[in-house]
Amino acid sequence: MGVKRWLVLLLVAVTLGALGLSFVLRELYTTGFRFPAWAYYVTLQFWPRWVRAIILGLLSSSLLFIA
Repeated sequence: MGVKRWLVLLLVAVTLGALGLSFVLRELYTTGFRFPAWAYYVTLQFWPRWVRAIILGLLSSSLLFIA
C-alpha cells in the first residue's frame, strides 16, 4: 500500500490533539468564560451551526482533494 507509518501516526496525533483542544474549549465555554470579541467572528458564530458545518466540510474536502 505504501502508506508510511509516520503518516498514520501523524494523523492520529493531530486528531487526538484536536480532540483534546476541543475538550478544553468546551469546558471554557460551559463555565461561562468570556472569549474576546474577535472570537465571535473567527468562529463564525453569526451563522447557524448547519452553515458552519457545511463550510468546514467543504473546506476540509477541498484540502483533502488538493493533498
